[in-house]
Amino acid sequence: SLPDLSVGRGAGRDGRAATTAAALSLACLVAWGSLALLSGRGDADTAAGTVRVAAVQADVALRDKWTQGRIDSTTVPYTAMSAAAAREGVELLVWAETAVPAYLMYERHLLSWVRAVADTNDVYLYTGFPDANLDADGRQLRTNASGLFDPGGRLCDRYAKHHLLPFGERMPFQSVMPWLGNVDLGQAEWEPGAPPAPMDVLLADGRALRLGGLICYESIFPSLARHAVRAGAGVLVNITNDGWFGRTAGPVQHAEMARMRAVECGVPLVRCANNGISYITDDGGVVRRRAGLGERALVIDDVSPGRRGTRYLRHGAWPLLIFLSAWSAVAMALTARGRR
Repeated sequence: SLPDLSVGRGAGRDGRAATTAAALSLACLVAWGSLALLSGRGDADTAAGTVRVAAVQADVALRDKWTQGRIDSTTVPYTAMSAAAAREGVELLVWAETAVPAYLMYERHLLSWVRAVADTNDVYLYTGFPDANLDADGRQLRTNASGLFDPGGRLCDRYAKHHLLPFGERMPFQSVMPWLGNVDLGQAEWEPGAPPAPMDVLLADGRALRLGGLICYESIFPSLARHAVRAGAGVLVNITNDGWFGRTAGPVQHAEMARMRAVECGVPLVRCANNGISYITDDGGVVRRRAGLGERALVIDDVSPGRRGTRYLRHGAWPLLIFLSAWSAVAMALTARGRR
């Protein structure tokens, strides 16, 4: 509801004027946003053509995913579903966050398996996995990572999650209070990576598709998606594992928040969740294909890079901040006048 600005002795004409101004401002914002979205939606980069993409929602049970001795069994649905997607002409496979629930670069049999899936099916494969590297001081840095494998099975790019989940993936505020890193509440204690940079999918016909990766709850931060698209990404890819929420409103809310990144940046979004909800949107955030919660399903669609050049992409949140600041100043002035 609109705030009641008609308080004090000057209520009446000033109050009605303030309420009218607020209503008109809100109407203008809604109309402006709707027209901007409808006028550009679907104007993908047709010169770049389309790429057939599959989000592989394997619906692997968490008890199997993180139990020693059961990890190898989780490869079975990914192998079968990836082969089925390849038979549909898919050029890019997307697996979920930590689809490989082990330090992939150090588990030879799992690394060989991932490479074989990409090579055998002649597809690019984007998947999530835990990763570890050594810094210049020899300190081990563990990350929640994703990687892009080419059709020959070679790892051609990697991304480490930049915005980690507080308390779940890392104890917050360690930059100002380093001792917090010694507090153990059962968190993963990953190290943050650099902000997302585009990954290049170079297709057989010479075309290129640039991906902007977002891992799990990074999709709720508009600035990260904007950073990736401004750096050249034509498609956003969000991999996640929302199985921790169970059958609650959590996965639905998370999926809806992620969809807004496509709206803001004017590019399609491919979302792959381990247990759901997975989908592929157009460059206006409209869901074209979808798999629900708890389903084992392939989500396949032809994706065109979107480059609508939205106002948010160009200016970020500054126009909104300026508008809110100006309106707040007007509201305070009218309120003060009414009290005199």
